[in-house]
Amino acid sequence: MTMKVLCLGWIAALSLTACGSDASQSKTTTGSNEVKIHQLSDPEKLNPLTSTDANASTICANIFESLVTNDLTTYERKAFLIKALPEVVMNADHSIDFVMEFREEAAWPDGSPITGNDFDFSLKLIKNPFINCGPMRSSFELFDKVTVDAANPKKFTVHCDTIYNVAETYVTSLQMLNAKVFDPKGLLKNFSVYDMTHNMKALENSAALKEQGEFFNKSFNTALPENAGSGGYQFDKWETFQRVVLHKNKNWWAFKLKDADAVTFHANPDKLIYETVTDLNTAVVALKANELDVMHSIPNRDFVQDMQASKEMQDKFYLLSPPQFAYEHIGINTKNAKYADVRVRQALSHLIDVDKIVQVVAYGLGERISSFIHPLKKEYYNSDIELPDYNVAKAKKLLADAGWKDSNGDGTVDKIINGEKTELEVNVMYNKGNERRKKICLYFLESAKAAGVKINIQVKEWSEMLDAVHTHSFELYVLTLTSSPLESDPKPVWHTSEYAEGSNYTGFGNKESDALIEKIRTTLDATQRAVYYKELQKMVSDQVPVIFLMAHKERIAINKRWDNVVASGLYPGYDATMFKLKP
Repeated sequence: MTMKVLCLGWIAALSLTACGSDASQSKTTTGSNEVKIHQLSDPEKLNPLTSTDANASTICANIFESLVTNDLTTYERKAFLIKALPEVVMNADHSIDFVMEFREEAAWPDGSPITGNDFDFSLKLIKNPFINCGPMRSSFELFDKVTVDAANPKKFTVHCDTIYNVAETYVTSLQMLNAKVFDPKGLLKNFSVYDMTHNMKALENSAALKEQGEFFNKSFNTALPENAGSGGYQFDKWETFQRVVLHKNKNWWAFKLKDADAVTFHANPDKLIYETVTDLNTAVVALKANELDVMHSIPNRDFVQDMQASKEMQDKFYLLSPPQFAYEHIGINTKNAKYADVRVRQALSHLIDVDKIVQVVAYGLGERISSFIHPLKKEYYNSDIELPDYNVAKAKKLLADAGWKDSNGDGTVDKIINGEKTELEVNVMYNKGNERRKKICLYFLESAKAAGVKINIQVKEWSEMLDAVHTHSFELYVLTLTSSPLESDPKPVWHTSEYAEGSNYTGFGNKESDALIEKIRTTLDATQRAVYYKELQKMVSDQVPVIFLMAHKERIAINKRWDNVVASGLYPGYDATMFKLKP
């Protein structure tokens, strides 16, 4: 399996989904051993550390390998690059050691072995402050030493400075990057993980770190060399606004495996072709015309009323609807003066009829949520949080209490902010091509009018929208954030330290919420940790940095010319590397 930990760790917690070119330019798929997969937009970029969109993460997971993988249906963690799951040593000072050994066969495409030195290098890349990977850096900040066995370089120990509840999950989800490609001048050789963790103040002006960081940021965005990763597929080409193509790595080390573990490894199709079709209706037509093999996030109406209701469609496609460990939400820029007062954010939450959206827009393939924790994770989900009701009168009162009144009779409430009269015009953006989010915005627009709130809908290209989110140059956005069936670290999304470079896009948090996040990270007792998770969810709910909408069920169609198809809650809901052509 080359899906690796797509919904684990930083990839899952921080990957935004577009959930895109006009009609597909490609020929039909009939007979070829090439899987043509729909993508709504080009990936943001293919840099394995600096990209934050789920498209790129999905593609890169076939090129770059981590230490473990997850079973598609049970989500059980299985050793992948390493021989076995780590030996965990709890030390008297509350630090943790993880002892691991790479498989004998594990190697780069040129045949050179993957060793503990490669793990050391990959960790140093993340710790280099000049590399734009802030969203994942905090997840690895506590790992401060890598010791490689002198007698057996494939064996290594990773030291975690203190108790960290998801330490094993994160340390084994680190993707291996080839130093020959990503640091050809050897600029990181003279730095240790320890110094880059504990003594970074003394290194922050390092010319070598800066040079390496700038090289990394600029060099791996639209293309990757063939030896960049050790996975079952290698980068072939990226035709902008058309497709990204990966071809099978004929020298993949896993082809040498002969034991029972070999069933975990897949690279069956000759190529994986990610076709960009920005219009979902056009993509559905291409799917039916055999110009695409796979499509996920199919418009709900098409999936329910067209495909599931048609015997012809059922005969032609696997129609899969596994749960998505993701939440669709409206993010609010709490640093914007219009939304600084929590009563304004509360009012907005009462101006969206989410129940209607679930039934009418999502065709019932969704579940209302009150939190960033998926409801299926029952031990951590705070089911006691009250969902905001659709209530225009309540919204009006909240706005009036916050000083917003229609002083000039133009139908929109206003308020003096920084000495100027400001109308409550709310700019809400969504990504081009996503009809569901368009409908959500339209519902919001209509219902908000009754409370004197004017909604301006902004349609953005995916890359443009990501840039606005990352730089906090937005008012409100509609997006989905992927989650994980496993426990993940809340710090990258909700801690105040993650506002500048991390994924705290809305500006949520204070000293109390930060302290609670640190308790979650350093508490090993799962029962007590669940209490803290629920407290954090309540804090988020009270402050309304986001309006939680729903957790979706996926809508996937896969052409039945393929066999060995498995539905999964791991994004994107399937693993195309497993597919086998039917005889």
